Amino acid sequence: MPPLLALLRPHHWVKNTVVLGPLVFAGLAFDGRALVLAGAAGAAFCLAASAVYALNDWHDAPGDRLHPTKRQRPVAAGALQPASALVLALLCATGAVLLAQRVDARALASSMPPASATGPASSGEGLEALGAADWVLVYLAVNVAYTAWLRRVVVADVVALASGFAIRALAGAAALRLAPSGWLVVCCFCLAAFLAVGKRRLEVAQAVDAGYAPRPVLAAYSPRGLEFMFIGSALLTLTSYTLYTLAPQTVEKVGSRALLATVPMVALGVVRFARRVREGRRGDPVEIVLDDRMIQTAVVLWLATALAVVHPA
Repeated sequence: MPPLLALLRPHHWVKNTVVLGPLVFAGLAFDGRALVLAGAAGAAFCLAASAVYALNDWHDAPGDRLHPTKRQRPVAAGALQPASALVLALLCATGAVLLAQRVDARALASSMPPASATGPASSGEGLEALGAADWVLVYLAVNVAYTAWLRRVVVADVVALASGFAIRALAGAAALRLAPSGWLVVCCFCLAAFLAVGKRRLEVAQAVDAGYAPRPVLAAYSPRGLEFMFIGSALLTLTSYTLYTLAPQTVEKVGSRALLATVPMVALGVVRFARRVREGRRGDPVEIVLDDRMIQTAVVLWLATALAVVHPA
């Protein structure tokens, strides 16, 4: 893979499908205008995420050169100049904000279907007053803070990583001018926290197996503490999603409790991911998801069932 493309980490763009969550659960998955807006918002977050990856590689290059796997990253390996990575980060960040601003302008100009068909419309107050571009800026700010400071603070590092998924869900709602679902945001945060803790477990195990000293923040996590956080975040993910499917607002929107049928797929994905983390064969949650057929099957079945429930024929 060319160094510039590797710096963008396109395989990590799969995370930005979270932006499409509000589209599915608001009953707009087959609405052409909504698909364009949500897709463009997802593309904006792909650019924003790549800006963060480029910034991280520029910032971390000296330390990455001492890491058994991260030393293969373009900047650390010398395949790309640090200045080039920084320029690319700035270009991607600028492109993300400009594209998100375009999404906001189109959303305001579009005449979306009535609330009874799409879910609640934005009232323009509080978090609902923020557009997709605002959430892109929040995402960039959180990740700059993570790179500069938060990743060296125990627990705060996991919270910062998890917040990125909640921000994506909020941006997806903002792109469609919908009131964000509190339950959906909570579910995204809990799932992301589960993945983030799993990532920390993998990093600690990888450091032990390779015989090198882990980063200070990793050394601060005890095996018992990580196990407690891992199990706790898994239970919170399943509990919050189950409660979401049974929430009065959800039942009213769907017309029944049929969305509860998607819970087993979520449970299968969570349990399978937990098993793969304990096996420790992969060093990154994205690699696990892209490599594991059972997790992919669970995701496809979940999506098909959710679409069938929320968008009945």
